[in-house]
Amino acid sequence: MLNVRTAFHVTHMLKDLDAATKIYEDIFQAPVHFAGYHQGEDRDASFASVSDAYIELFAPRDAGSPDPRSPGGRFIKRWGEGLANFGWLIEGDVTEAVRFCESKGYQLAGVVGQETSAFFVHPRQAHGIMLEIAGGVVRDDPRTQPGWASRWRDEHPLGIERMNAVSYAVRDVEGAVGFLQSLTDAPVIHRGVDERFGKQSAYLWITDHIIEVMQGASDDSEIARKVRENGPKIDSVTFKVTNLSRAAEYLRAKGVRVLGHEGGGYVAINPAGILGATYIFTDRAIPHDPRDG
Repeated sequence: MLNVRTAFHVTHMLKDLDAATKIYEDIFQAPVHFAGYHQGEDRDASFASVSDAYIELFAPRDAGSPDPRSPGGRFIKRWGEGLANFGWLIEGDVTEAVRFCESKGYQLAGVVGQETSAFFVHPRQAHGIMLEIAGGVVRDDPRTQPGWASRWRDEHPLGIERMNAVSYAVRDVEGAVGFLQSLTDAPVIHRGVDERFGKQSAYLWITDHIIEVMQGASDDSEIARKVRENGPKIDSVTFKVTNLSRAAEYLRAKGVRVLGHEGGGYVAINPAGILGATYIFTDRAIPHDPRDG
């Protein structure tokens, strides 16, 4: 099994890094640091730290090309801007993790000789779950600063307590659960049907975070429509906040179009206003979340 040390980053695929940086700094008031250019991926990137979430702003330089060559450029041509993947930081040698996954019969992507620091299981075998498996640490991580979590919870106008879950829309919840549990010892802490979203879900606890895998509860649900149109893939990130009405009021005051209503237990930023990403805010905990003791 893989020994997952912590959640790594959520990747937001973008056309314009400067524009994205301004949006994250404005809406989230998040520190954003430039990570530089990566020749192999032909992209520029920055990282935004939002409470305990680490968000990679990933801008392929060929995103505007009619025939992009980079994986990020091809992603944007196919799906447009939006969330692309999530990741884990693991203990131990990444080459050992590669061998473990290959022993399971998985086809891997991103493996380059002995210099491998991160890789993915091919999404066809992973039920659409693009999950980066990486070694190393986050350098100069602002989330390790004293008082970081309490400032986001008690002082920031959004009042974010934590990243509640990273959610993947899939065709087969049980298959997706089986895939994740084939990689690491991840218990399912809750299963449920949410009629508001027309979905059935399983929530898995992995070290310090939760992954939700969800499928449409009916063929005409929004989740089922997304999977039909775009295939199974990462769908959204949900933040738990201390006061949902206050968070919604703050977003509206920023001129952000808000979907949902705090009376229903959630609000979301309209993806059109944040470059295709879906960020949801709720004041409701996931049942049996270990972080609630």
